[in-house]
Amino acid sequence: MAIFSTERETSAGNNSHQSELTPTVIGNRDTVVGEIRAESDVFIDGKFKGDIYSKKTISVITGGNIDGTFNSDKMVISGKVQGVVRANHVVIKSGGYFEGEMAYRILIIEENGWFEGNCTLLKEDIIVEDSGPSPVAKKPMKNTSNSSSEES
Repeated sequence: MAIFSTERETSAGNNSHQSELTPTVIGNRDTVVGEIRAESDVFIDGKFKGDIYSKKTISVITGGNIDGTFNSDKMVISGKVQGVVRANHVVIKSGGYFEGEMAYRILIIEENGWFEGNCTLLKEDIIVEDSGPSPVAKKPMKNTSNSSSEES
């Protein structure tokens, strides 16, 4: 089941409305190819190939398998991720697997988490923008280090 985010209004007292974002979900039996631009969190438990731009968190659940370019404020990896990740905060959970290139401000790799590839420490937070035909994360990359090992 794939659920794509929509904004909905909820009543918060007398005639005032509060805006609430529904997360984007790609279910465990789903395969999606393409591009997602989300204001909300994105949860992936199935397969995804393409690009995701999220102003919030991209979470790859244990059964999730994604390949592409991913820009977000935060990325949580419990499944398998291949490609390019740009995020302010990245967490590779125990059992999570990342292979590719990563640019980050904070990187946490739990015991039994796997990182293989190149990484770049960002000097400033990135801001995921959705203006223009193809939003990208602004990325002032300065410090570079290479890593190809299991870390804890």
